[in-house]
Amino acid sequence: MPKILLVDDEADVLKVLAKELNAAGYETVTASTAKEGIRKAQEASPDLILMDLILPDISGADAVKMIKEAPGLKHTPVIFLTAMVTSSEERGEDLRIHVGSDWYETISKPYDKADLFAKIQEKIPTD
Repeated sequence: MPKILLVDDEADVLKVLAKELNAAGYETVTASTAKEGIRKAQEASPDLILMDLILPDISGADAVKMIKEAPGLKHTPVIFLTAMVTSSEERGEDLRIHVGSDWYETISKPYDKADLFAKIQEKIPTD
């Protein structure tokens, strides 16, 4: 069963995402701060990380930089979730964020469940 780490400071978002992903056959691990997310990424070695960009302790982008430095996590796919709206998102275009030397996909909150699950399936196919 693929494992997904969810990092978001909104308890309701974590609860709904975990429930939806568990029902779809994914194992979930949750964290409500970036530092907790970094620790849990190192402990759980997830197959994918869904990371909020704006967190109370450090930014999601900085957390991903730290996660990618850990042994075995360099190639772990990441999808950022954000409540920040940009003109690209308003036009319905995929927004990508540059962190270190890599580009990451971003999904705006509130997210479209079908779009989120399609992007997850692209990163970690279940079949």
